[in-house]
Amino acid sequence: MFGGSRMVAGGGCGVVDALEPSVKDKLLKNFCDKELISYHQIFEGSIFGIPSELAKLDKTKIRYAWFKCRLSTNEEIWKIFPTSWHVDYLLCI
Repeated sequence: MFGGSRMVAGGGCGVVDALEPSVKDKLLKNFCDKELISYHQIFEGSIFGIPSELAKLDKTKIRYAWFKCRLSTNEEIWKIFPTSWHVDYLLCI
């Protein structure tokens, strides 16, 4: 499904690797921030200044299940990055 795109992105990752490490760091931070927007909206957001019920500590299992599902759903897309970049790890921290 993503074969051609993966090759192009993989080549782009090679270029990024050849640049200063700060370029890769900024790219990965931007990517992770964008990937986690919905997480923040659901679990850390507030509605009219009232904290979300899902933001509470006792909802950890729901947060974990959501994130685990997200990881498996987007695994194919994230494979465009070299494994040495540890994108899945960066999304979790």
